[in-house]
Amino acid sequence: MKKILLFVIALISITPVFAGVLTVSNNTALPGSPGQYTTVQAAVNASFAGDTILVHGSSIAYNEGVTVNKKLIIRGPGFYPQSSNASIANGFTITISNNSSNTIIEGFYNMYVYCTNTNPVTNLIIRRNFISPYGIGLNVNINGSIIENNVFYSGGVDLQNAQNVQIRNNIFQTTITSSNSATIQIKNNLFVCAGDAFSGITNAVISNNIFYQKNPMDAAGTNVSTSTFNNNLTYNNAGSQGIIPSGSNIGSGNIVNTDPLFMGVYSCGVSYNINWRLNLISPAKNAGTDGTDIGPTGGVSPIYLYPAPYPITGEPAMPQVQSLTMPVSSVAPGGNLNVTVKARKRN
Repeated sequence: MKKILLFVIALISITPVFAGVLTVSNNTALPGSPGQYTTVQAAVNASFAGDTILVHGSSIAYNEGVTVNKKLIIRGPGFYPQSSNASIANGFTITISNNSSNTIIEGFYNMYVYCTNTNPVTNLIIRRNFISPYGIGLNVNINGSIIENNVFYSGGVDLQNAQNVQIRNNIFQTTITSSNSATIQIKNNLFVCAGDAFSGITNAVISNNIFYQKNPMDAAGTNVSTSTFNNNLTYNNAGSQGIIPSGSNIGSGNIVNTDPLFMGVYSCGVSYNINWRLNLISPAKNAGTDGTDIGPTGGVSPIYLYPAPYPITGEPAMPQVQSLTMPVSSVAPGGNLNVTVKARKRN
């Protein structure tokens, strides 16, 4: 009897546990609203750790504050989705609280993320969002995060001495601030428009970035110190502020005061409609430390999901149904209904 009981316990222990999927839509005027919940917070409250929450695009801004207190995947449709009749999910302030390690947040427009956790939270992923107005605020209890493929319009990243953070393949009109950690990696980003790219950064590794008019150094040369600059490109910076490394910083392979030759026409701003891809004769092409492009089209997470002429979309990493066709509106009981579904695979 004991052997049988042990076998049953072992069988239960290897039985797969499937995470749930919850859906949200605030557009209750739609017939047969696609959401189980009308607010993200209601879905978070009803979820279990490991669940996925899919937030439908809406013509109505959500304008919602959400507190995440467990491991979740929270996905919107992207900040510039390419599906016909697709809408954005707009207006979120997301607070990362305790017990939220391994949470993923992606695919939102006008979003602000900050952390109030008192216990350590690890391995956050914040990607493919349009960050505005306040940005991303981590704290000293964050250990291990990836911030990638976002567009920072009017809110930057405040690291607050978080550890093991990778900030990669983003486009910044704003600033990265407050870090004294040797485990911070800032790589394959594009910084644009006047002003300084950094404030209060010490001991970071800064590689494969493009600084187009945005200055890697301030006029005093003190906004970044004892950091390593490798294989970055600067262009159209103020005075000598694009000359790197300088001061107490070190590094090599940097390309100074050289036009990166974007395929699109540069204008100050972070519009996802500008073609930020590199011309084939660009000096940044395949010139990074890893042999890929300098800037957001290189590295391990290129910002463009689709080839030219598609813009940056922010669409999440999941398959997308583009169209569904039914040749008839009804079918007799017991009959067959042929449905044609066209979908796109996304990484």
